[in-house]
Amino acid sequence: MKDAIKQLLLHIMLWETLLSSTAQTLTSQITCSLKNGLINIWIEVEMKRFRLVSNSFIDQNGALRSKQQFVEADSFADVIEYIESNAGWYTGINGAFKVAYIEEVVE
Repeated sequence: MKDAIKQLLLHIMLWETLLSSTAQTLTSQITCSLKNGLINIWIEVEMKRFRLVSNSFIDQNGALRSKQQFVEADSFADVIEYIESNAGWYTGINGAFKVAYIEEVVE
């Protein structure tokens, strides 16, 4: 049993190394528990936040406006893939707009 736990800890350290060495800034938390002779592992990854912005337009009062929406994703590539799959449009429950600009939000 001790050898199995040592092997598991080695695998966990390898996973932590893999997660922390990715180009994304991931925060990982690994939790292990032993129950009924089985070892359960949970890995939590913090997602990044992005701001999607539409082209500018002039509203009915003559003021310059633009739509924006904050979204969460694992990476910038995931956001681009989603937008490209919708022909460049963001669609959500509160409306839709053609995305002109994507910005990563650093908190």
